[in-house]
Amino acid sequence: MNLHTIGALLAVVIPPLFVICFLKITFKLRIIISILCLCCTMVLFLSDSGSGWLAFIVSITFILLCWRRWLAWVLLTVEGMTAIAAVIYYDQTHWLKATFSTSSLNSRITLWQNTFELLKGKAAVLGLGPGAWLRVYSSHYTIIAAIVENSYLQLYCDAGILGFVAMVLAAIIFVRYVINLLKSNPRNSQTWIGIGLVASIIAGAVFAIFDTTHSITYVTDKGYIYLALPLLWIGAALISVMENKLSTH
Repeated sequence: MNLHTIGALLAVVIPPLFVICFLKITFKLRIIISILCLCCTMVLFLSDSGSGWLAFIVSITFILLCWRRWLAWVLLTVEGMTAIAAVIYYDQTHWLKATFSTSSLNSRITLWQNTFELLKGKAAVLGLGPGAWLRVYSSHYTIIAAIVENSYLQLYCDAGILGFVAMVLAAIIFVRYVINLLKSNPRNSQTWIGIGLVASIIAGAVFAIFDTTHSITYVTDKGYIYLALPLLWIGAALISVMENKLSTH
């Protein structure tokens, strides 16, 4: 399995587990989930998935801010100092170079720039057509790439302006739900389950900037195999259920 796929899966699974650890559950269940959460974090550390780590950090930051708003300054300071230290010691640390590869980022930026060049004229409105990105891209560029490495750009290529409108509407609905969630009773366990699910969606949204999150990647001796992964729809369904439950209380 591709390392970025592992990073994506762990980044969206860890936030709900992290929240469940602090709910009113039995001691035995708390220990089991805590160990599972720790194991997932360790696997994420070993996966060398930079986008997975960024998604993990953003999602956990969101959960901590929901818990205590005053932690914003503490988190900003700690994360800022960590980022500065990472930049200073980047060339001296193998893990940083392997996880946050500048060559991988540069190749993605080139890929995105080339794709934007293709989205002109009618393509700016209609896109390139469902599943047509690879065919169109390979006919214009010699750089080998199987996917556009950005879920938002991939959707725009597939659906054009309609895909963009769908993304905007989804973002508006999501923000409205988050606002309503934050107004809910913080002592209600269902509120925190909702926060965990939201953090999971946020992790997926961050990861989607650097990769496609609607598929799971298997690596074979013949190359990559992409299989559909309905995590987005599962997450949306769970959030819808939680919203209905919270609205009835």
